[in-house]
Amino acid sequence: MILREEENNLFIDVDFSDKELHSKLTLKNAYNYTLAAMNDSALVMASKAISSSAEYDSEEYFERFDFHPDAYENSYLSFRTLSKSSEQWTVSLAKDENVKNYSI
Repeated sequence: MILREEENNLFIDVDFSDKELHSKLTLKNAYNYTLAAMNDSALVMASKAISSSAEYDSEEYFERFDFHPDAYENSYLSFRTLSKSSEQWTVSLAKDENVKNYSI
């Protein structure tokens, strides 16, 4: 997985060693995802609300990116299957709630 900046957007590129099983994925990082876990079946990503993150000195750095407006106030958890169905969902966590770790 690689985080890539292009103009006012951040993208997550997921490349697989076995190209017969999975093709490359490019996902817009609209929620400022900072955690990820993956296996042969799924990809799970989590973000921390930008305004609640103590490690960020200011939100000014993030203003140049085209994040979803709710990414500043809420943390998110996103799931995506790596099968042909490409089933996916994203949930907003309660205010001041963050994901610290997870596994799949």
